[in-house]
Amino acid sequence: MPGYTGVVASANLSYTLRGASRFTFTAIHDLAYSYNETEPYYVIGGYGVSVTHHLGGRFDARAGGDWQAYRYQRLTLLPDASSTLALEPPQTINHMRIWSAGLGYRLWRTQRLGLGATYRQRDASSQPELAYSGLRLMVTVDSAQ
Repeated sequence: MPGYTGVVASANLSYTLRGASRFTFTAIHDLAYSYNETEPYYVIGGYGVSVTHHLGGRFDARAGGDWQAYRYQRLTLLPDASSTLALEPPQTINHMRIWSAGLGYRLWRTQRLGLGATYRQRDASSQPELAYSGLRLMVTVDSAQ
């Protein structure tokens, strides 16, 4: 298993302007397991921004974007007896872009019901057949901050 030495962190920074608009910046640098046996985990690095604006009464609107890179960590391949050099394929790096927008209704003081759409686009560097893009419509219940 390839070793990892480095920072693992997650950060959220929010600012509320005049009590009506909340601007949020998020950043992540973390590890996650992969489904691929030759690349058992990947390092996620990314950031995101979002804006939530109070429309009046219990309603709000939210929009944001996230950008992430997944850098897969490959097992070290040992050369076979007939080879003098081990050939390593290029590192797999996938990029994800996520755009989201939605409307929310505050159910209680700490609960928010949301109706939203998210568009995801993934580029796969070494396996173009794994690239995808798609729109998701969703209903969420989360904490209203």
